[in-house]
Amino acid sequence: MRYMYKCLKPGGECYINIEVDHKPHYISIINDAVDELSKYHRYFKDYSHNHYPFQGNEKDFADAIRKAGFVDVHVDEDRSFPYYASDSDIENKTFLSGFLPQMQYIPYNLKDEFLEDVYQKIKTKCDKTEDGNPMWKQTVYVGTARKAYND
Repeated sequence: MRYMYKCLKPGGECYINIEVDHKPHYISIINDAVDELSKYHRYFKDYSHNHYPFQGNEKDFADAIRKAGFVDVHVDEDRSFPYYASDSDIENKTFLSGFLPQMQYIPYNLKDEFLEDVYQKIKTKCDKTEDGNPMWKQTVYVGTARKAYND
């Protein structure tokens, strides 16, 4: 955010949105599903999950924006942001595999089975489309801010 602040002219405005760590966050759903599949745990000895979504509330996000130097900060929460939905199991598994860094630790001959097992688990945990297919939603904070004129 500090770089964005430096790039703006005095009085310039910006729009910032950020993924928030609220359940059911799709990364949390995926990691919970993997954690429940104990038959694969032996392959994850060297794996650690780096949780990247913003952890905090709207005030924390607004404070982070102000800390970068912005004024006239306004933050709203959007819990309905549709991230991804498909009616194809193949497309859903392809999407899912992009969020499974654990795959690199699974032996080649078990990768398809692992992906299928995780997919079946997450289907019971995430939101659904009207026809019952998995739908990934995320919560985002949407912030607007302005660089002061006197900078």
